[in-house]
Amino acid sequence: MVGRSDLRESARSRLAAGGSVLLSGPAGIGKTTAIAAIAAEAAAEARVLRSAPTPADATVPFLTLIDLLAPIADETAASLPAPQARTIDVLLHRTSEGAVDRLAVRLSVLGAFSAAARQAPLLLVLDDLQCVDPESADVLGFLVRRVEGRALLVLAGERVPEHGEPKHQALCVPPVLELRMGPMSAADIAQVVKLRTATDLPAAAHRAIHAVSGGNPLFAVELARALARRGKPFTAGRSIPVPRRLRTLMAQRLDRLGGTARETLLVASALARPTPWLLTRAGRGETEQDLDQAALLQVADTDEDGVVRFAHPLLAATLYDSASGVRRRAVHAQLAEVVPDPVERARHLALAGSQAAEPVARSLIDAAMVSRERGAAAVAAQLASLAADRTPQETAELAAERRLFAAECAMMAGLYEDARRTAERVLEAAELPANRVGARLLLIDSAGQAIARGDSGRLFDDALADAGADPVLQASVRVRLALRQLAGGSLVAAESEASCAAALAAQGGPEPQVAVRTERLALEVLAAVQTWRGDPTAADTAERAVALSLGSEDLGNSPHLVRARLRFLADRPAEARAELEQLMTDAERQGRTDHVWSSLVSLVEVEARAGNCGRALRLARRTLQLAGDAELSRGPALYVSALAEASGGSAVRAAELAAEGVAAAEADGDRLYLLRNLAVQGQAALVLATPGAALGPLRRAAELYRDLQLGEPGISLWHADLAEALITAGEYEESVELLDLVSAQARRLRRYGVLACLDRAAALQTAAMGNPAKAADSLRAVAEQLRALPLPLELGRTLLAIGQVERRCRRRARAREALVQAGQVFAAAGAAPWQARTRAELDRIGVRTGSPDAGLLTEDETRVARMAASGATNAEIAAALFVSTKTVEAKLSRVYTKLGIRSRVALTANLPEN
Repeated sequence: MVGRSDLRESARSRLAAGGSVLLSGPAGIGKTTAIAAIAAEAAAEARVLRSAPTPADATVPFLTLIDLLAPIADETAASLPAPQARTIDVLLHRTSEGAVDRLAVRLSVLGAFSAAARQAPLLLVLDDLQCVDPESADVLGFLVRRVEGRALLVLAGERVPEHGEPKHQALCVPPVLELRMGPMSAADIAQVVKLRTATDLPAAAHRAIHAVSGGNPLFAVELARALARRGKPFTAGRSIPVPRRLRTLMAQRLDRLGGTARETLLVASALARPTPWLLTRAGRGETEQDLDQAALLQVADTDEDGVVRFAHPLLAATLYDSASGVRRRAVHAQLAEVVPDPVERARHLALAGSQAAEPVARSLIDAAMVSRERGAAAVAAQLASLAADRTPQETAELAAERRLFAAECAMMAGLYEDARRTAERVLEAAELPANRVGARLLLIDSAGQAIARGDSGRLFDDALADAGADPVLQASVRVRLALRQLAGGSLVAAESEASCAAALAAQGGPEPQVAVRTERLALEVLAAVQTWRGDPTAADTAERAVALSLGSEDLGNSPHLVRARLRFLADRPAEARAELEQLMTDAERQGRTDHVWSSLVSLVEVEARAGNCGRALRLARRTLQLAGDAELSRGPALYVSALAEASGGSAVRAAELAAEGVAAAEADGDRLYLLRNLAVQGQAALVLATPGAALGPLRRAAELYRDLQLGEPGISLWHADLAEALITAGEYEESVELLDLVSAQARRLRRYGVLACLDRAAALQTAAMGNPAKAADSLRAVAEQLRALPLPLELGRTLLAIGQVERRCRRRARAREALVQAGQVFAAAGAAPWQARTRAELDRIGVRTGSPDAGLLTEDETRVARMAASGATNAEIAAALFVSTKTVEAKLSRVYTKLGIRSRVALTANLPEN
């Protein structure tokens, strides 16, 4: 079962407590799959009895009841009175002797199910509840009202229209939890398509399938199969073929439309934002009547913004796909004359004909530039590609230039497969060095973190050959060589290439903006290399790059990103966050998927270190989803996802993600993110209180750190984790050597947060060597240092360490005080894994963590507190968590007592939004 984790958890909780779960939704939304997965989990605690009636079964009396009774009839017969046993036999058609009345059937079925439930709870699984025959429904309704406790549970699914409500709750044991199954996310739909069709479609195709299917997994699978059968490469912006099976399904609604209404909606299906005004301008004289009919038949309606919306995207796709090519071109020609937007006009003009014509091509490329400025990079890529197709053959280099622009826009939008395919077409036709180098650079950039792999070497050689003696083209290639060396861990070579690229670009060229942009990118890469090497001049280099920024013309990662990272390393997370959020806002406005992703990666690190664990988790999930949607390298996304989980989610999940990240970075040849994933893999093991398991990955990270000749200890704060693991293993000499080396680097760069963490590790070594009292004093000094730094998780870890050391000194009161403080710090940060560690330590000294004076929140209390702090009312919290309002009030009361506060205002201050 892909996705739906919240739904599964809610269903599991309801069934565990008793009652029923009713899943509802339209055809194909995944009810059957969800029911099967939930039932499989419940089978460990209950006996499962199933029935999945079809529409034809609804006319067969007692058929659903027979499905449910058959498995238990023989084993319960001996415990039933003879008349009831005979009634069961008659129902199962085992005998034709005797007649049965309604009451006899009800009582006999109740007796059989009650007898079976005495052996183990029964779970009745009823798929397609709306198809249960009336006779079975009558008996089931009688049964579910009379079985008490957890003896009988019901898990059911009911098909309802898009905006309908279930009607058969009476067949479910109360209390009934109704769960509406809505559309699946783009990432989940892509995963379903891959699993069900075994096709390898580009990200652009998955996006289009998600849009047309409306998030319906059945529709998505059928659309993907139709696309695969067509056998042509998919290009962003092109229509998806609708297979016959789905056309037939949609035809049940479309065929009821009158002729004029169908034509009006065909025109609407060709528009990006159809409005009654536009439809009337396009010659649909009866627009109002046609739209009234469409609304009456639940095909389409006009929303509050005046835009015509189809009841399901597949209805629009079916209308458009079923029209002939001649009719579609005629519609686009008509729309090209009436739409006011120049971008829309150019698109319709192009789709109205396929002949090469420079005026059409010029209007398309102009529209593409406007689209890119608006932040619609995917639209710009489509328009520029159409412009290249419409460019006359005699101007082949102009066509290549336009195609190159299309590839750049596709990269901006995260359509990497489209970008690669378009760049390869440029190489097939272009002869000008600038176009050939540009195409090769796009192929290099599309590799992402895999730029260091050996198979990219030929691309670099060919690009340098195409660049010739042109200094700016040479610089463009060499800055990518610097990135390749950086990802591969050859920092000295990377610094040399980046410096050379900056010097070459500074010589200028015929296009000044291109030269400045290339120099800025070279300085940005140089600053990143210097950062990793621990060179304090990195900040000056980053400022030089920032001074050369070109605003919306940036084509590489912004130098502001490097500057933000330097502020993060210097323990200034608020400044780093502000800069990163501005970068992300700008990137979203410009449609720059690559910039959004790189900003998210850094922002997760900032929030995790700053103790905003909830926000770090949300951003990490978005980062990982974006990596999948846009076919970006997974190593960085897996790293920050593991980091966020280790800080505020699940340490077990963190270890799993980090292991995936290690494998992804190794496959990419990316040694820097290999180090980072190893570091967080070790941290996850420490959170799980398994320091022995942390040693392997952390020692490997240390070997990489030395081999790469790195000098920046502020990345990931993992050196202190390694020292802690070494101390636990009794490797004191190795620990001292590590602490001395990294402390010297940290002092030179003024990384005070790193120094505090190293001091904590040194104090733990003092305790391990037999002087816990001295260690406790040292740890308190470290805690005071950390109170002045924005590193709450490190403060909490230090307080936790104080509690552990004080317990060894048998100073129970001091241990309790430190542990309670640690718990409060972790609770405020939302650091669930560390809260669990703290609760375990309090248990060891005999403090009951559920008591008000323990100062720690349970997971349920933390969840309620977070929702209350975000502004949710008690009723809203109760509805979201499927509990009563009184339960919420009681939990909040305990939260207030534990945190020593009296109001929601104080709660917000103690639990900052993260």
